[in-house]
Amino acid sequence: MVFYRTESLFHYTYEKGDLMNILKEGCLYPNYCGEELSTVRYADVKIGIPMICFCDIPISLASSHSDRYGKYAIGLKKEWGIENGCNPVLYVTNEKVIDAMIFFVEMWKEYRKTFNSKDLPLGKQISQFNKILDSNTAKAYELGFVKKYDGFHKGESQCNYDENEWRYIIEDGMHDIMWMWEKGEYDLWKGAEKPAPTEEMKNLGLKFKLEDVNHIILPKKKDVPKFIKDLQKQMNATEDEMSSLFSKITTLERIRKDF
Repeated sequence: MVFYRTESLFHYTYEKGDLMNILKEGCLYPNYCGEELSTVRYADVKIGIPMICFCDIPISLASSHSDRYGKYAIGLKKEWGIENGCNPVLYVTNEKVIDAMIFFVEMWKEYRKTFNSKDLPLGKQISQFNKILDSNTAKAYELGFVKKYDGFHKGESQCNYDENEWRYIIEDGMHDIMWMWEKGEYDLWKGAEKPAPTEEMKNLGLKFKLEDVNHIILPKKKDVPKFIKDLQKQMNATEDEMSSLFSKITTLERIRKDF
């Protein structure tokens, strides 16, 4: 039987220090990611969505995936991810699916502009606005789990569908964290170097226990001894917990040879 999914959710990062901090703090922090959703009807659409990204591609494909998203990774139990609201994305080839969702969001924006209309009693305004708010907030949340079947990464075309992406998303307005609905707003925020998560974002991080960790991926075999020494210095864990954690370390170098 061929398996096209793993029982773990992998989160990749470019820096060893980032992986070390994730393990030390037992937490993954969301941050804004730009999602390009332009269609013929809605041109030049890019949304900044506060999220944490994962994938469940087979570990044999980790090498090619790491070339795009970083050579360090943590793999957590899929049950942990599901319990914490992680969800696979919907890959779309039919632009009408995206158009329908954007339509509701655009209608919501326009309605907000006219909320203070004097033609309706205040009570009725609030009642109608709340109905729009509930339905369109739900539609906006759905849009966060939509991704185009094909796309670009760092200027190169790719098949997004191959990535088996999962996401943990903070809803628009949750704890005053707002989505960026304008491409210019997101591009300005990102700048030349993507800002770190805010304290508000960190307060909504996904916590995990060491027992939730299935895999730790490093680039090469030679990286393992120092990584273990650094973990021993920084982790607040029992000897048994650390031994179990070390047993879950593998490398891209080994994966290329054995998987």
